[in-house]
Amino acid sequence: ANPTSAWQYYESHMMGLDIKYWNATVDYDVKRQVDRPENFAFLYKKVVFIGLHMVTNSDANETMARLEDNLEWVASNVEKYWNNIDAIFVMGYSRLLAEENAPFYDAMVTKKQTEWNDKLLVYARRA
Repeated sequence: ANPTSAWQYYESHMMGLDIKYWNATVDYDVKRQVDRPENFAFLYKKVVFIGLHMVTNSDANETMARLEDNLEWVASNVEKYWNNIDAIFVMGYSRLLAEENAPFYDAMVTKKQTEWNDKLLVYARRA
């Protein structure tokens, strides 16, 4: 597998899917992270949906920076919608037990146990 080609395919076919094919912004407003436009969030019926780029690569520094950006994106959207949500639904494509992603998952667990304890937190993944 070629990570560069895979990313180019993602950018060509998946980035902005909501706008390209469905004009979904009629029912909800999809926000994208400025420095990571592949990350998105929207509020729909008391649930904040947050999509993340979780795929790791061979550059450990880039992976850690992305995980930190992802955590900030999740936290900022939870804070933004706090008074209007019952649930936080996070989606990310990666191996759940990938050691390099552990700092992100550990931070999510800590936030759920301390700051978000009265909200339902769901993490959906495919890998």
